[in-house]
Amino acid sequence: MQTFIAALFILWNIFSFGLYAYDKLAAGSGRWRISEKSLLTVSILGGCFGGTLAMYLLRHKTQHTRFILVNWIADAVYLVILLALLRQ
Repeated sequence: MQTFIAALFILWNIFSFGLYAYDKLAAGSGRWRISEKSLLTVSILGGCFGGTLAMYLLRHKTQHTRFILVNWIADAVYLVILLALLRQ
């Protein structure tokens, strides 16, 4: 069961990274964009590591205080949860 949950968490973060990457590409080409609310929701629901990584690797949303705060706070919360689960 732990392996399954870990796999879902990793996949969710890959999905989150992909959403941020798509939004970055769409922003440069005038295509349909992912809403900020959707990006932040995915981050809050566990995709924060993928979101944070995408923000800084792709230089996307790094000037938006809300994105920085939400992703870093979610990173800290999920890191504490993951460490607690690993200690069991």
